[in-house]
Amino acid sequence: TELLDKIDEMVAGHGGWHFTTETYQEMEERIRKRKEEEKKQRDEEREKKREREIREKEEIMRKIDELNMECKERKRKNENLKQRDEDREREITDLTQRFEKRERETEEEKRKEVERDRERDEQLKEKDEKREREIADLKQRLWEREREVDQLRGECEEKEVESEEEMKKKYRERERERECGGGA
Repeated sequence: TELLDKIDEMVAGHGGWHFTTETYQEMEERIRKRKEEEKKQRDEEREKKREREIREKEEIMRKIDELNMECKERKRKNENLKQRDEDREREITDLTQRFEKRERETEEEKRKEVERDRERDEQLKEKDEKREREIADLKQRLWEREREVDQLRGECEEKEVESEEEMKKKYRERERERECGGGA
């Protein structure tokens, strides 16, 4: 009786329907198809998800490759810039050394020129002093000659005066002799 009550209850719960083997098989088939469809849908969704993940991974890999290429390019550019900087640094060092060498040479030339000018000035000063001494010597000798000339002139004048007086005296004596001799 309990079993029958349960069966009646089950049939009432199914809307008065009861299941036969055929109905059961149809229901089983529908459930199987629905499960297959759900599985197919899940598989498709899994496949789409997998494809999406693959595309995302490929996109990520592509971006990683691009970033790697950019990094390599930047590294190459940085190495080129570093090389250029090193080249410029060497060039600056070379130019600085050449400039310093030229400055030292210029300073040495200036020093030598100043030394030559100083020596030339000393030589000119010595020549000027020597000329001044020679001029002073010549002036002294000229003065002494002028004194000698003045002395000689004085002596000559004295001799002239003496000579003139002597001549006058001789003339007077002759005149006296003539007068005396002419009268005797």
